[in-house]
Amino acid sequence: MPSKKSAIGRITAAARKKRRQRQKNGHSNKKLQDTETLSIPQSSQNNTATSLANHSYVSQADAAAFLHVKEAPLTKREAHLQAKRAYAAQVRTMESPEDREYRLHAMRLHAAQIRAMECPKHREDRLRAMRTYARRVRAMESPEDREYRLHAKRLHAAQIRAMESPEDREYRLHAMRLHAAQIRAMESPEDREYRLHAKRLHAAQIRAMECPKHREDRLRTMRTHAHRVHAMESPEDRAYRLHAKRLHAAQIRAMESPRDREDRLHAMRSHTAQCHAMESPQEREERNSILDQEELEPLEMKEEQEELCTSQRGEVLSVKLEADSLMVTPISEESDQTQFGEHRIC
Repeated sequence: MPSKKSAIGRITAAARKKRRQRQKNGHSNKKLQDTETLSIPQSSQNNTATSLANHSYVSQADAAAFLHVKEAPLTKREAHLQAKRAYAAQVRTMESPEDREYRLHAMRLHAAQIRAMECPKHREDRLRAMRTYARRVRAMESPEDREYRLHAKRLHAAQIRAMESPEDREYRLHAMRLHAAQIRAMESPEDREYRLHAKRLHAAQIRAMECPKHREDRLRTMRTHAHRVHAMESPEDRAYRLHAKRLHAAQIRAMESPRDREDRLHAMRSHTAQCHAMESPQEREERNSILDQEELEPLEMKEEQEELCTSQRGEVLSVKLEADSLMVTPISEESDQTQFGEHRIC
């Protein structure tokens, strides 16, 4: 960056040269009054406009708008301000890139100092005025200018993101999330519904315009992100997620009409058929083996349950027979004893 002395020296020398030229042309240094009138020579206007238009920092439209002179005679104050602006434009056309960078850097530092010292009320007034001015400018701009402005804004944002460090990126994303959370916390139910509806429409428009390759890349990215999130979640979070997913699916199925239910089942069958048609023979064999195992497991469980029931029935019958035998034995013994006693008496 150039030294401050060199920049100030060049600007001061240019100012002295301009002052001498004005003195030669007959301009006096007395205080200009608002009531007096003065016209700027047409030759100086043409020279200034040509120098401004040929400079890379000033566009042709800005030069024409900046050096626009009314046909009616101007007051001395207006003429003085216009000459001052033209002189500032000439100085900027003659400065080097280093001087321009130094001047802009000084302006930014000065603006930062002023913003650091301003009170909240002044800051709010300044931001409100900036927003109002931005709205007026955007309302008057053409579609081409708007597209050019948005394109330049995107390029500038991309350049800043490419140069930022991982810590700055994380801080920026964290600040964006906090700001979004604050806005969502303050919004009304109607605003939230409108925002979600607009978001869905925008997503639908993007998906309708994307090509098959981009769609496949987007779905692959979503699956990869979902796998990473699922791999890092705890068992409690996974159980809660699956439970919420089941509840949401049950709610949707409870509200759907018979036609929607038929369409959903038809789409599921079509998707299953497409997946089966695209799978390899090895995958088909694995799927068939898994299905066979799933079919055999209920049969084995049913056989085990039947065996358990039959064994339990056998145990019950054996216990019942033993109880019957115990009940029959004392009766037979008593009958034998009575018969033995009768024979003895006889």
